[in-house]
Amino acid sequence: MLKSIQRSNLLPLCIFSFLIVFTSCKTKEELLTSDRYKKVVKERDDLRYELSRLKSIRQDSIANALNNSVKKALPGFSPDELTVEMKNGKVYVSLADKMLFKSGSAMPEEKGKAAIRILAAALQKHNDIEIMVEGHTDNVPLRGGQFKDNWDLSVARALNIVRLMTTEYKLDPARIIAAGRGEYSPVATNATSEGKAKNRRTELILTPILSEDNSADQALK
Repeated sequence: MLKSIQRSNLLPLCIFSFLIVFTSCKTKEELLTSDRYKKVVKERDDLRYELSRLKSIRQDSIANALNNSVKKALPGFSPDELTVEMKNGKVYVSLADKMLFKSGSAMPEEKGKAAIRILAAALQKHNDIEIMVEGHTDNVPLRGGQFKDNWDLSVARALNIVRLMTTEYKLDPARIIAAGRGEYSPVATNATSEGKAKNRRTELILTPILSEDNSADQALK
């Protein structure tokens, strides 16, 4: 039954059913113990599940299209420079620091700028996503320089990538978040040079925006 109901009709049907039960009961106790109330609660829970299922399908569909678009736009980079993968309804673009930054620096290098420019052009075609730029480092302490520690460096790198995307490549600043994770979200061991190289990266996490479904979820709570 639920599969045949349009998403736009789910919320009015649930509210209408509740109003019928509410007006037919004289006391709160009568309302909470009535079979009709229990039926409405079950229907509400079923609608929540259906909305969640439809939301997941829609998010995966948007993410899959975005994943294909980004991969198509970035064919000229090796796997140790740039990777694109989809997981949990989001697209993760990981750029190695050897392509983006010199050691201890937060200023993007030319090859890194080229990748960001191509990526920004691809993202211009997708207005239904939120972009989080995360800076990551290995666990080697900084010695001197303008940054207090790895956390400080990772934040500065993420912020410079965001400024590049918004000022030079004209992405909407309202869609982008800058964040620094320092050494605290590694993807490999820091016990080897290879692992440290993998941990020194900047990730762009692309998340589909599903505002219509979120409004319905809130109304059913």
